[in-house]
Amino acid sequence: REVTDLKKEKARVEASGTIFTKMGGLKMAERLYESSMVKLSDFAASMAETFKLIERVKQLPDVPGDGMALAVVGDSMTMHALLEETDSELLQLSGICGDVELYPDLSPGTAVYRRSQIYDAALKREGMPPFFMQLTEDEQLTFGNAFIKKLAETANPSCPLLGIREVISTMDAGNSIEELLGVRLPDLLPSTPYEAANIAKLKIPKGRPYAQD
Repeated sequence: REVTDLKKEKARVEASGTIFTKMGGLKMAERLYESSMVKLSDFAASMAETFKLIERVKQLPDVPGDGMALAVVGDSMTMHALLEETDSELLQLSGICGDVELYPDLSPGTAVYRRSQIYDAALKREGMPPFFMQLTEDEQLTFGNAFIKKLAETANPSCPLLGIREVISTMDAGNSIEELLGVRLPDLLPSTPYEAANIAKLKIPKGRPYAQD
């Protein structure tokens, strides 16, 4: 308000043809106003991030026993860099895409597209035509997450986390998933968005994401 009042006074004084003598006070008031607005903006951003974190915590799955669930502060790339160093591109991409499903406010960047390329390459090795790259990006995310969860649960029903590592290690090595699991991959691909969404609702424990043996 002080800035507004001084500006109005300055306009009246200059309109009367006299010299405005409070220019120093006006400039100081403007600097204080700008500083206050910066602090207000920072406070609003902090509040928004706090509410976003609260929503993430509320979305965490219940972990029985002594299990641990993590709420991400920051983006998924930061979280995975902190939790594990790995040379597997597909393992990192799968983690990012899984996080986007749990936290829709995260941006996957090119992770969904790149994962689809790797999945289609794995299908090609089994003699199958491309599947994922023919879908929209949203469908690639949902179908891709459902696909890896079904593979993980087939590979290791008692511990899908280890199942994910086993399946991804096989893909990284260029080996046959069908031979590993003794199944036909077409039987594990979701046939509809509805089926994919239902599979995607299955929770894989977050105790130590993708932890090595």
